[in-house]
Amino acid sequence: MYGHHTQWPVKLNERGVSFIAVVLAAVSLFGFCLFVSGLQGQTSPRSTPNVGEKLAQRVARFDNHDAPLIPTLLRVAAVYSLPMGIEKVTPNAEYKPMEVTVVGGTVAELLNLCVRRVPGYTWAVEDEAVDVFGQRERRQPSNLFNLIVPSFEAHNQTIDDLSGRLKQDVIMEVLKPRGIISSDLGTPGLQKRRLSVVAQRATVRQLLNRLVALDGESVWLARVPPACVGHLPQAGLWVIIPHSVLDPSGLLDFGRCEPR
Repeated sequence: MYGHHTQWPVKLNERGVSFIAVVLAAVSLFGFCLFVSGLQGQTSPRSTPNVGEKLAQRVARFDNHDAPLIPTLLRVAAVYSLPMGIEKVTPNAEYKPMEVTVVGGTVAELLNLCVRRVPGYTWAVEDEAVDVFGQRERRQPSNLFNLIVPSFEAHNQTIDDLSGRLKQDVIMEVLKPRGIISSDLGTPGLQKRRLSVVAQRATVRQLLNRLVALDGESVWLARVPPACVGHLPQAGLWVIIPHSVLDPSGLLDFGRCEPR
């Protein structure tokens, strides 16, 4: 077992509002804890509910109409404004219908019911986002979502820009190319609010969770199944989508894993 410390001086600027958060984390896939050392801002902490408050919301009624797991999770994220990461995608989770009907209870209990419908899934709150994953897949040393990015700093950029920057950083860490890295086209519909992130020794997972938590209206998900996350697939390792996208099937690739 190993650990690392992540520093999170983070700024979110929108309409004159500035938030500065410093988070010290000893986090990794093998069970580390996240500690928040300070949060400053010009608005009341109650003005934007944190993920814990959102998970405690009461569910009057939720019916997934027999949708598969991933579309159901995306709908939960959209209805209850949850920043979310889905790092395990499988054909069953994307295409196999399942029944989820809840009357009463909390959003957290609704998520528990959803992941129990498909074996091998669980969820946890990490870096102020709901992360849906598989325990076995997360423990794989080759999983690139565990890759530590030595330093990540970007200011006054959209979440699409930040995701593209992170993809380039991952390519540099894994492939160490000498030439020009092609840019990512991004995802239509993402918010254009400007974000700033500074982090030291953060995993790819931590950075993605932090990006969607800051944005507040998006979900990141792996584009390829677990067998393909040990290298950089041609399709790309992840995609960030707005809450308005409830069917990501056109963005996922369950074909042959073809490394970059």
